Amino acid sequence: MAGAREQDVKNLAVFALDALTSIPAVPTAGVAYRDAAATEETFEAGQAYSSVYNSATYNQLFYLLSSVAKSMCEYGIMPFIAGQAYKQYARCIWTDGNVYRCSRDIAADESPYPTPKDTSYVWTREEVLLPVASKTQSGIVQIGTGLDIDAGILSVSSLIESFRKSWIGIPRPWRSTTLPENHVWANGGLVLFEDYPELEEVYDAGGFSGMLLAYDADEETIAANLGKWRPNSANPTGLFVPSLGGQFSRTWVPGQNTDAGAWSTDTGRGLTGTQSFTAGAAGWTAVGTGAFGASPNTFDYMAFTGGTMTQANLISFNAASVWNEHAADEFAPQHIWQPYVIYLGITAR
Repeated sequence: MAGAREQDVKNLAVFALDALTSIPAVPTAGVAYRDAAATEETFEAGQAYSSVYNSATYNQLFYLLSSVAKSMCEYGIMPFIAGQAYKQYARCIWTDGNVYRCSRDIAADESPYPTPKDTSYVWTREEVLLPVASKTQSGIVQIGTGLDIDAGILSVSSLIESFRKSWIGIPRPWRSTTLPENHVWANGGLVLFEDYPELEEVYDAGGFSGMLLAYDADEETIAANLGKWRPNSANPTGLFVPSLGGQFSRTWVPGQNTDAGAWSTDTGRGLTGTQSFTAGAAGWTAVGTGAFGASPNTFDYMAFTGGTMTQANLISFNAASVWNEHAADEFAPQHIWQPYVIYLGITAR
C-alpha cells in the first residue's frame, strides 16, 4: 500500500513537471497547466493523494475556481479585501453595506493602500439607479401614508387600522339578528369606556361633535333627540348610544331646519273638503268636494224642527274607506325592519 502511494506521488510530480506553463485564456479540458516558477521540490512537498485519476482535470478545475475568484474581486461585487489587487471600475462592498467603485488600478502591494471612505478618494460610493415601479414595470416604490415596512416586508396595516377606527360610533345595517363582536344594538343603552377604550378616544377627540346631548338632559329633550349620544355624567365613564328602534333615518346636511340627530313625529298633509245640500224636484241632493267627494245620495225631505235641522241620513268621513290596507295608527312609508348595530372598537384586554 505504501509503495503504491509513493508511486502515485511520483506520477503526480512527473505529470506536474510536464504540465504546460503557458496558460491560455480558455484552458483546454484534459490538459494540465502549472506555474513556471514551481520546482520539482515544490511538487515533492505538495499534497500526496492515495490515487490520481486525472490530474489535468483537477488542475484545470482549481485554475478555473481561482480565476473566477480573482475576477470577482477585480470586476465583481464582493466584500472589500485589503491587499487585493483591484482593476479600475472594480466594485466592492464596504463594512457600511454600500457599494464602492474603484477609480483606478490598485496594486496589491500599494502603500498606503487605499480603502473606501479614506481621504485618498480612490473609492467612490456608487448610487444604484433603479426604475420607478408602475403597474407594468417592476422597480422601487416610496412608502406612502398608511403604509408600513418592517424587515423588508411592506404592509398596509396602518391604513387598515385607520379605516377600522373610522367606523367607531357609526350606526349601520347588519345582516343578522345576532350581535357581532365589539358592537351594540342602537337601542339607547349605556356603553362604558372601560370596556371600549377606543370609543373613549373618539369621544375625547371630539368625534361626536354636533351629535351629543348634555349629560343632564331631561326626558323630553332625550325623547326629542333619539339619534344623539349622551354622556352618563359630567365626567363621563361611558355614553348612551342613539335609540333608533322603529325609527326612519332622514338625510341631514348643513342648512337643514332641524338639528342633526333630532327626532320628529309622524306627520301628514291636511285633508279638507265641503258638503252642501241642494233642493231639487226629486228632493234634496248632497254635494261634496275635496275629501268628501261628490255624493250621489238624495234625500226626500229636510226640515227644521224647533230651530234644529233634521235629515234622513248622517254624513261621515273615514280615510280608511279609500286607503284600505294602507290605513293605520301612524304615517309611515314602505319599510323593512332592518337590524342596526354600532361598532365600538376593540374591547379592553
